[in-house]
Amino acid sequence: MGAVLDRSQTRWRAVLNTPNLPAVWAGLRRGLGIVVRMDHGRPEDLACVGAEFGLPDLPNIKVRLLRAPNLSRLAERPAQVLREETLRHLGAAEPQHGKR
Repeated sequence: MGAVLDRSQTRWRAVLNTPNLPAVWAGLRRGLGIVVRMDHGRPEDLACVGAEFGLPDLPNIKVRLLRAPNLSRLAERPAQVLREETLRHLGAAEPQHGKR
């Protein structure tokens, strides 16, 4: 994100760096700034913003599900469910490169 903002000559600075998602939501509610995230799971009281704030378009991201080539029958079904649900939430019609 920083590189995209730099290229668009948009001034920015990091004010919060945490893996704790509730802390991110709390920071947004306190007006600390904006965050780059998928819309899935966003609390209803937080708005999506973009061009109306002068923000540049973001590049696409890659999402990968890495799994062992020799999964047990017990692990195969949860891996398939995770893949299907991820594709459903991302709105992807087809997986890239035809991989499972």
